[in-house]
Amino acid sequence: MSLLNDLREYGRSQAADVYWRITGNPRPVLPLLLTRAAPTTTYASNDTAWYDRRDALRVLAGMRTAGALATTPPELRPLLELCATSPRRVAWKDDDELRRLARTLLDEPMPS
Repeated sequence: MSLLNDLREYGRSQAADVYWRITGNPRPVLPLLLTRAAPTTTYASNDTAWYDRRDALRVLAGMRTAGALATTPPELRPLLELCATSPRRVAWKDDDELRRLARTLLDEPMPS
């Protein structure tokens, strides 16, 4: 539990993932994940928080896929829609992963 509150922040999303998988209860870690998933309302090439966002979205998508998260929190939908529909910003696979995670949380199929 101490990693969830670590001021250095690295590993907090992973700690949240471990917590809900062990306890089966995602509620205590949802506020942390929502904060980390949407630290800004933009999705631009100068988005420096995208690693935090990606890590949190990985956990939230895992919760959604496992059935632990019945619906995507509405406050995330605008950001997820931006991520899911944005053009590829750079030649990194991470952009593809962000779009895939966003579509998972929005319940949208990936285009073929």
